Amino acid sequence: MSDALRSKILGGIYGQALGDAFCMPALLSPQQTRNKYGNKKITTLRPAPDDHEVHVGLPAGRITDDTEQALFLARQIIEDGKVTLEGAAKAIVAWYDFVDGDHILFVGPSTRRAVAKMKAGADLHTTGIGGDTNGAAMRVSVVGLLHPGDVEAAARDAALTAIPSHNTSVACASAAAVAGAVAFALGPVDGAAHGATPPELRDVIFAGMHAATIGAGLGKFSLGANVARRIDFAVSLARDGVGTASDRIQAIYDLVGTSLAASEAV
Repeated sequence: MSDALRSKILGGIYGQALGDAFCMPALLSPQQTRNKYGNKKITTLRPAPDDHEVHVGLPAGRITDDTEQALFLARQIIEDGKVTLEGAAKAIVAWYDFVDGDHILFVGPSTRRAVAKMKAGADLHTTGIGGDTNGAAMRVSVVGLLHPGDVEAAARDAALTAIPSHNTSVACASAAAVAGAVAFALGPVDGAAHGATPPELRDVIFAGMHAATIGAGLGKFSLGANVARRIDFAVSLARDGVGTASDRIQAIYDLVGTSLAASEAV
């Protein structure tokens, strides 16, 4: 591995952790966050507010379960030497036990159900059936980092890591979208390309949409919005919507949504 690629992979991991820690204190709607912090952006690491519905008690600079699960998944992939269904399940259970998942609020509903089934010895192709929330997508950036420039491979491996906890077409599509976008942004494998100008954001988003279409065919069919088209809709609201940036953010919140649903979060 070239030094440039190694640096970019490390940057991707730091990027998730820092973004997670910076955004952790934001509340659950744009208006709640503005009421708490005013119209200024959150530009410093802050503790979670005392009235935060999910992150109450977390100190400034603390990552959340998103990054924690990504790191557990990355360590398991390193140990196994490749992405596997069994390795993904092992990473999820290891994280759950590490944070004492039975006694904390922020374990997602799909993950909580799946871990109980995994611990009972159920077939890993069945433990995630019905899981249509965002847990698979929030941890999957590290899979994209394994496949610089290879969007399709990133999408396939992303879906594989989703199946133990989120074996639905919508969740696999969402995980694939994130991993595919990361893989494309990282660039092709040859060392020279890694010093080149970063790709255009629109191309990264298009790669994520393409990956979402691949991922949708790799999970058990489930009802839900088309992830690729919902991404496109969100981008159109951000790009072509009327009013200020805050108005466009509010439109995305109102029309696309930001719930735990995988197609909304991604």
